[in-house]
Amino acid sequence: MEGVYTAIVTPFEESGEIDKEAYQRLIKRQEEAGIKGVVIAGTTGEGWSLTASELELLFNLTKENFSGQVVVGTGAISTKKTIEKTAAAKRFGADAALVIVPFYNLPSEEGVIEHYKEVANVGLPVIAYHHPTRTSVKLSVGCLEKICDIPGVIALKDSSSDENILRMLSAKTNLFSGNDPEMKWAKAQGAGGIISVISNLFPQEVIEFFSDEISDENWLYNGVLKNLYLESNPTGIKAALKKAGLCLDRVRMPLKPYSDWAKEELYKAIQLSFHKEIANN
Repeated sequence: MEGVYTAIVTPFEESGEIDKEAYQRLIKRQEEAGIKGVVIAGTTGEGWSLTASELELLFNLTKENFSGQVVVGTGAISTKKTIEKTAAAKRFGADAALVIVPFYNLPSEEGVIEHYKEVANVGLPVIAYHHPTRTSVKLSVGCLEKICDIPGVIALKDSSSDENILRMLSAKTNLFSGNDPEMKWAKAQGAGGIISVISNLFPQEVIEFFSDEISDENWLYNGVLKNLYLESNPTGIKAALKKAGLCLDRVRMPLKPYSDWAKEELYKAIQLSFHKEIANN
């Protein structure tokens, strides 16, 4: 597994229900751009808020409109719940499960390793997801190495910004960066792919940038990314997508839409990028 995958948002109507038309519109843009795969129901997709039936709906809509790989976010606070969600994703026909390290309960490294062994036994390929900021669990390189050795764990998504992890594990497993601002740096350290948030808005450009077809970083680093995360993800990307006319910026509680001051900064940054038509909407 390598290349650009999009952590796709889940658009909602004003009622709070999934906006099926907007979702299909977003997925078709990914297909047309040539994105390698999409991750549904991850952090960006507000997977923590989705019911089992909503997850199945998203999966079916994705398969109807997208020919690339479909990865389902199945991480949960407990091993039991993670197994249940991973088994459901396998039933749907997913290509892989993105499984974040269990959060809140602060498991030991031994517990995390056993967790991934149990989840891998479901029989759906697993992408392990290391994101210390989200989970409050920072794993050592040795622990991650053991996780990558588990049969059925086919890749690692790392959002720790730890150079040692990227450098030492890139030869051992398929490695994805989870941080858009670091995509080129992570690639230089050995990452073969990026699971991107900003590719919801700029799919073609992220593909070209990651593959070195675009060398000018101004379109990406003109403050767009910095101002995409002034508040919790995915509120920033949804604000940008609303500005582009692609979906509403509705999120599920306890999240709230991007604040007015944050939108102002984000839209200024987009105006400086080469997509001025978005800022002018």
